[in-house]
Amino acid sequence: MAWNWQSPDWQNFTLGRSRMAAAEVQFLLSAGAVIGRAKHSMVTGASPATTTSDLADLTEKSALVRTGERKQIRYALNLARG
Repeated sequence: MAWNWQSPDWQNFTLGRSRMAAAEVQFLLSAGAVIGRAKHSMVTGASPATTTSDLADLTEKSALVRTGERKQIRYALNLARG
């Protein structure tokens, strides 16, 4: 697989809506590792504090959308970003 910048037309790179939707589905299917801070820490080796900080940062930057409270928190890709 080639990286997008290795293509001669890399400046015009686009990721079609269908590919983005497929990426979101894959993210949601594997989101169990992100949903549980402790489980995510075990999978990635990151500390729970780092995981919490990373998720807060991505949410603040609008890359992720957070729903729920306490043990019901879920994160999803923010495909509505402008």
